[in-house]
Amino acid sequence: MAGFYFGSLGMGDGVQDLIAVMLRYLVCFTIGSLTGTVLIVWSISDWLVKLTAFCRSYQNGQTLEESLDYLKTRKGFLFVTWFLYGILMTPFILILIAGSAISLMQSSIIPQPLELPDYIKIVADTASLVGLIFTTMYGALLIAVSGVSNGKGSSAAIQAFVGSFKTFIPLLVYSILANIIYCVTMELVFTVVSIRMSTQAYAPGMWEMVYIIFGSSFLRGIASFFVLPFLIAVPAEITKRAIKN
Repeated sequence: MAGFYFGSLGMGDGVQDLIAVMLRYLVCFTIGSLTGTVLIVWSISDWLVKLTAFCRSYQNGQTLEESLDYLKTRKGFLFVTWFLYGILMTPFILILIAGSAISLMQSSIIPQPLELPDYIKIVADTASLVGLIFTTMYGALLIAVSGVSNGKGSSAAIQAFVGSFKTFIPLLVYSILANIIYCVTMELVFTVVSIRMSTQAYAPGMWEMVYIIFGSSFLRGIASFFVLPFLIAVPAEITKRAIKN
């Protein structure tokens, strides 16, 4: 986000600065994208392993250390599990990416925001919401299922996918509440800024945007230690009861 923001500064300055502006944009965006991708892949994979271990310890009565040691011997299992998740969720992920891109291009932080008809905005927002809810439902249940599964990664991915429909209503309610809790805790800064930008004629300045980006990242990191285990305990309980039944 920082690379995109700093790279887009000055895009409306005129044709004579176009080459310099585009070069700066490409450099900033490339550095930001590569750095962000590396950090995102590392942090998500680390969190997935630890949340899966948390679910396993919760469901099997083990210590977190015992569950982590067990999962370290099951890296191939976890890779296959989440690889299949990515394949099955590809349509929803593409919808989320497209919806995020459309929202970003309409943002007031862009020198020349994109103007779209209202019906396109409604369709894009609705599709993004459906994609967000279902990827949350399936992903949360998959963490819980993979924590107790001793079979193949493909079997765990399919079991969780089928389970998402068998427990659709409780998972749907959970996913909606989980996303709300996520927005008012881990993403509190961006939630407040987004509301101000959508309800008021508010556009953050350069340094204000810097504070928003890095302040929200710091808050997200701290809050994740408390919020993520709390949220993942719900699908862990659903899985635990399903196993008993």
